[in-house]
Amino acid sequence: MRAPAMVIVALTSVTSVIPWADAYTPKTTEAVTTEAAATQAAQTQTLVMSYWGLTAAEYERYQQLMKGIRGFISESNLPPLMALGIHAKTPQERRQYADRLVRVLYQDTERVLAFEREMQAAWRRFGKPMLDTAKIEAVLAQKRRRKAALVAGEAKSGRLALFVAANDRRCPACLSEARRLAARRDLSGLDIYVVDSKEDDAIRQWARRAGITPDQVKNRKITLNHGASYYALHFGAKLPLPAVFARQGGRLVALPGGGG
Repeated sequence: MRAPAMVIVALTSVTSVIPWADAYTPKTTEAVTTEAAATQAAQTQTLVMSYWGLTAAEYERYQQLMKGIRGFISESNLPPLMALGIHAKTPQERRQYADRLVRVLYQDTERVLAFEREMQAAWRRFGKPMLDTAKIEAVLAQKRRRKAALVAGEAKSGRLALFVAANDRRCPACLSEARRLAARRDLSGLDIYVVDSKEDDAIRQWARRAGITPDQVKNRKITLNHGASYYALHFGAKLPLPAVFARQGGRLVALPGGGG
């Protein structure tokens, strides 16, 4: 008769474990990932606020700005103080953010310069300069000589391109420069680009004043060209006139001193 009692006790012991087993629910992969992301975001916020000296409200506003138009226009690593300053609500607030940003950048610059000074001292301790400036200058000088020789050769025997303005007030020296180059017999040709006139007659009249003859134009020794579009496209209409270039293949190489 005691056997059933033992069975009952055994079953009771087993059933006492079941509520604990039901209460344990393993976390899904998504839950673990979300929790890790939240932890990382909190750590990032703490670091950003600490480095840039932001309040929680400023950090929140910075986050909102980078999710809006500022994030589309600027790089993702835009300094928070700069983003806040750009979108400051008052002049006083803008000045405050500017002061704070400059202070942070100043401190960082001091750190960089301090380390640079230590590096220079380390090179001196090794008994060697960080850079062999004499060797670098020699290489650069050799490149300059080669370029000068190449350009000089083009200037003496190749075609030149001359950019001028027909208006004497805009370019007082253009007429005399064109006259000087047109008289050179060592050139294979001269291409003149007039940047301030779209009228053929006006360009022809200017050419006659420069001493350019119809024969020079007919035999292509000299060409007269409308140069406004080319001038604006390649030089942004800011090139000082007159400007002389040597042709190297399809490129124009500026000649110092007006082309010799």
